[in-house]
Amino acid sequence: MMTGEKDKPEKKKRAYPLLRRGDVLVILLLAVLAGAILLVTHLTAQPGTRAEITTPEGVLTLSLEEDQTREITGRDGIRVVIRIEDGRACFEESGCPDQICVHSGWLSSAGQSAACVPAGVALRIIGGEDVGLDAVTACAERSELHEIFSSAVRDSAPGGFAGAAGRSGRGPVVS
Repeated sequence: MMTGEKDKPEKKKRAYPLLRRGDVLVILLLAVLAGAILLVTHLTAQPGTRAEITTPEGVLTLSLEEDQTREITGRDGIRVVIRIEDGRACFEESGCPDQICVHSGWLSSAGQSAACVPAGVALRIIGGEDVGLDAVTACAERSELHEIFSSAVRDSAPGGFAGAAGRSGRGPVVS
């Protein structure tokens, strides 16, 4: 044995690397595709002109051009406050337990919606010209989706609604 060579631990080579060149390529391709879809969705979003509020008593339509605050008493006496300011609308306060509707934030683009299911109140932004396509799926009629969503909110039992998806900046948000 030579004096310069001591017993060095051998580096173990993995039989299979965690990520191969093809794996990295697929991940990058998916990331670019997701980014392109988000960019197109964002660039084609139409600004809203009206807020449509569906309550157990009926539908109320308000202009987004006029700053205002509306207090609504929903199902089971749950108080909901909807605020319209600077061309956008939000659930400012709600007496529901989870407060998901309040955390949904400001809605300003046509097709965006949020709901307080325990109170039975839904908020949807409507644009100047209704092109008939949903901003998320680009294949379903807005009016049909809204009618399904609104009737589900009105008819749902307190504490549960399985028909709406979570928050991605668009689509229904329920509490």
